[in-house]
Amino acid sequence: MKWLALAALIACSNSQRTAAPDRTKDVVPATAPTEARPSVAATPDAAIDAGASRSKEVEDALHAIWSEHAEDVPPAAFWKAHAAEVRPPLRALLTDGSDDGNGDRWAMQILGDLGDPADVEVLAKVLNEWKFETARAHAADALGAHPAPAAGEALIAATKLKDVTIASYAATGLGYRRADPAARARLEELLDHPDTTMRYRAVNALAELGGSKGALTKRSKIEKDADVKAVIKKALQAK
Repeated sequence: MKWLALAALIACSNSQRTAAPDRTKDVVPATAPTEARPSVAATPDAAIDAGASRSKEVEDALHAIWSEHAEDVPPAAFWKAHAAEVRPPLRALLTDGSDDGNGDRWAMQILGDLGDPADVEVLAKVLNEWKFETARAHAADALGAHPAPAAGEALIAATKLKDVTIASYAATGLGYRRADPAARARLEELLDHPDTTMRYRAVNALAELGGSKGALTKRSKIEKDADVKAVIKKALQAK
């Protein structure tokens, strides 16, 4: 089948969400090794085809997530209409021990959009444990879009890790959580983080949320890093 030829990993996100922070500009390119996940002899559709029989429409949609063209993948409304059928195979892609490339990336985004609380643990595991940095960034995206309070809690917990790479992705993910006051509160705390990457990400995430002018103004008066100062200025100038 032609879709099998499209199983190459892509690093850039083709998110269907709009006005979102660029989650992947600082991540490792797609050529980075995927040593965190065991190498297994499995075709890209192994997890997909392992489930119960599904309609051809759903099967075609599941196979489309390997396409390199975002327009081939059905919109969020389709996945929500077929959530009961698609969640098991999408979860399987993230727990099957193989590198499913673009399929993994779409699986994370779709599960985040579907918003089932039971999927938070799977997404948090990707963020916290996988070594492939692009996958971690996409997991933070998905947790940011996920409406369950537990998703915000997972991101906040990740921002407290010593691993700044994971923590910074989590900070960016918090910028999606416009309806979560705890996300804003944590990002404002991160304006005083000792690491410049964390402060930079926190400012950009707050800019996505809007507001927090007081906290940003306060930080602008003491910030020494030129890049962080620049994004604070931009955030304060935004409407």
